[in-house]
Amino acid sequence: MPGSASQFRCELVPQIYGVIPAGVKKKKVLKYLGIGILSVVIFFLGIAIFTSSKSVDHEMVFLPYIVKVMPELSTWEQKAYKDNMSKEVCEGITRSYVLIYYYLFVHARNKGLND
Repeated sequence: MPGSASQFRCELVPQIYGVIPAGVKKKKVLKYLGIGILSVVIFFLGIAIFTSSKSVDHEMVFLPYIVKVMPELSTWEQKAYKDNMSKEVCEGITRSYVLIYYYLFVHARNKGLND
């Protein structure tokens, strides 16, 4: 008989005792797993977008600097190096370091890099 008390009790039994059909458990697990994976993907995508927005265009910054500085440095004049180095680096360089690098440069140029 529809609408009877016994039918009403049978419909409440799974809710009262916490019995959930297996299909519903699988759907919940898949739902939470999907949300977790989506969250991880969105997190790493956000990091990638953030880092790319903060990056420098190397061709616009470094190439003009290199084109300007390389002819000055290739003269091996100490003033050119001091003008292009930071103050801390200049204070740490002694004359012996300069002579060693100059000797190595001249020796490598005269001997050749392939020998």
